[in-house]
Amino acid sequence: MKRKTVYLFILLTIINISLSSWVSLIETEVNDHSMGIEQTIDGNYIVFGKIYESMNEHPENVFFLMKVDIEGNMLWQEFLGGEFACNGGDIKVAPDGGFIIGASRTAYMYSHIYIAKTNPDGELEWENTFGQEGHSTGISVACTNDSGYIVTGYTSLDQRDRNFYTIKVDENGEEEWFNIYDTTTSDYGKSISTTNNGEFIICGEINGDIGLVKINSIGEEVWRNNYGGTDLDRGYDAVQTGDGGFIAIGKTHSFPTVPGLYDAYLVKTDSEGNEEWYRTYNGDEAAEGKNIFQTIEGGYIFAGNSGVYTSYIVKTDEDGFEEWETYYTYGDYPQPTIDMCEAVDEGYVICSSYYGNVLLIKLDNNGNVSIEENIIENNKKELYCFPNPFKYNTNISFSQNIEYICNEELIIYNIKGQKVKKFLNIKNKSSVIWNAKDDEGKDVSPGTYLFQLTTKNSNSEVKKMILLK
Repeated sequence: MKRKTVYLFILLTIINISLSSWVSLIETEVNDHSMGIEQTIDGNYIVFGKIYESMNEHPENVFFLMKVDIEGNMLWQEFLGGEFACNGGDIKVAPDGGFIIGASRTAYMYSHIYIAKTNPDGELEWENTFGQEGHSTGISVACTNDSGYIVTGYTSLDQRDRNFYTIKVDENGEEEWFNIYDTTTSDYGKSISTTNNGEFIICGEINGDIGLVKINSIGEEVWRNNYGGTDLDRGYDAVQTGDGGFIAIGKTHSFPTVPGLYDAYLVKTDSEGNEEWYRTYNGDEAAEGKNIFQTIEGGYIFAGNSGVYTSYIVKTDEDGFEEWETYYTYGDYPQPTIDMCEAVDEGYVICSSYYGNVLLIKLDNNGNVSIEENIIENNKKELYCFPNPFKYNTNISFSQNIEYICNEELIIYNIKGQKVKKFLNIKNKSSVIWNAKDDEGKDVSPGTYLFQLTTKNSNSEVKKMILLK
């Protein structure tokens, strides 16, 4: 077993070493939170996510689509979703090169399934909302063999008694059928994918275990099975394997390497859902797997998180025995792996978020990111705050540059440009906490505030933060 740990403390917006690996931090004018990534038909990438509402400069468009080229550069960003709060969701590339989204919109305390289709340029072609009485949440979407689309998630009357469901729509977004798969506990579907014969496999949680449900092309249940032990186990993704069986990934509290923690949990079944074997992977004491693919060699690669949201990627052979594992972290704030997709060169792209920006890490097919030192000299200061928006206090972080020998100051302004708070003598610090009080110790009013780091030689760019009521 080969283990690699790479810490990416990088101040560059984009570092591109070669097409085989790169790191891209894409900053935009809104507070982006990534939720999915797919490779497009032209070899680029599409990122799907949501905008945090309180930072939303597009109040009637709270989902975003972002097209990224093969080197991690943003090509365009489009917005959609409507006037209601949007949550969760998934994206896939449609047969015509456009994009299909399965997610949720919440209105009047109830969530409903949201399905939207765009053209290859991200322009909306149609959108529809579905759901029964109570809550219906869209989590995963797949394309069907008849040019339609299918979504899974959970549906419930009171957010407690949850059940799997699938909804099938045609190529124009018109509902064809809606099926609920009753279980005895509060369960849900986390992913859905198409099988070789045009049927579907759903992965999620059933009775506190990894659950797989096989359905036919009209949504009728073929079989279901659950995998796990006496403690909580959870499934996140499953795909059909070359031998006609299935491979599922999730996490297990039943079989942890370290008692009291949890491991990534890989389960292999035959075509009827009968378990053939399982393996666990503990990362740095605790780990979970979120996405999985079968490799060309017949083995598997999955991405997830280890410890406090360090990206964790594991490559195995066809029997699930580990060939290598890799860990990645970026900057000074933990960021979870949200999604992973395959690349044209047999590598992989990890999708995450970093302080409201899209973070992409391109790996080669051995899990490496080639970061060379001093490729580009960059004296620009990185400045951000978290949480943002905030209610009581926020941590303002900044990089230090050793060439500055004078004391630095951090100044907070109101939206009128008036100074509200000044932090002095912060040369040897990397962050300060602002408690929403001015220099006189008085509470400031909710609203938008600006902050800037100043030095003898230069000033940073001005950043924005929002204090909530």
